[in-house]
Amino acid sequence: MKITPAESLYILTDEQYALVEPILMEERDPRGRKPKISDRHALEGILYVLRMGCRWRQLPEDFGQWMMVFMRYKRWTERGTLWKVLMRLQKTGALRVSVISLQDERRPANKKWQ
Repeated sequence: MKITPAESLYILTDEQYALVEPILMEERDPRGRKPKISDRHALEGILYVLRMGCRWRQLPEDFGQWMMVFMRYKRWTERGTLWKVLMRLQKTGALRVSVISLQDERRPANKKWQ
């Protein structure tokens, strides 16, 4: 089996991806439009950015256009899909999820800087 350049950057095995694929299938476009990039490429691209700490524009083109991956990240984040995926992967031991809050504890979240 030939491995494509994007697959060489993947961090999830096929078995691990199969665990989260049903969650991603729920988020498919109800109108039936075919996405420009696959869910697998989008998820692996998102994990690459999170792992490497790079900017979206620095995402290797092997994952697809960075804007397509970013838009999928934005939609999945707003709908809670990415959180479900990350938690499922953490339960299986595929990755470790750490959450960091960037809120300044000296200032209430709803107050503007003065």
